[in-house]
Amino acid sequence: MVRTFPEEKDYEHASFMADLWANFATYGTPTPKDDNGKFVGRTLQNSLDRYWSPATGKPGKYEYVRLADGAINFEEDKQYNERLKFWRNLLG
Repeated sequence: MVRTFPEEKDYEHASFMADLWANFATYGTPTPKDDNGKFVGRTLQNSLDRYWSPATGKPGKYEYVRLADGAINFEEDKQYNERLKFWRNLLG
């Protein structure tokens, strides 16, 4: 029998992703908070420390998200931002 999720961390990550998608489908954001200020979702309540901000589509600093070990890591793509700035300056 072939195992789809060979390790416990894979099950945990799948649950984490399922909570994010379920929240997005239900509330319009992957990281809503309940009336007590806790994140909604079994795997999110104790692992998250930051709200997932919506994309604005405005020019400027663009971030991407990397999900790892039950955390949402926001990182800036500096190379993308530099290229975008170059083309905006060139094309006016």
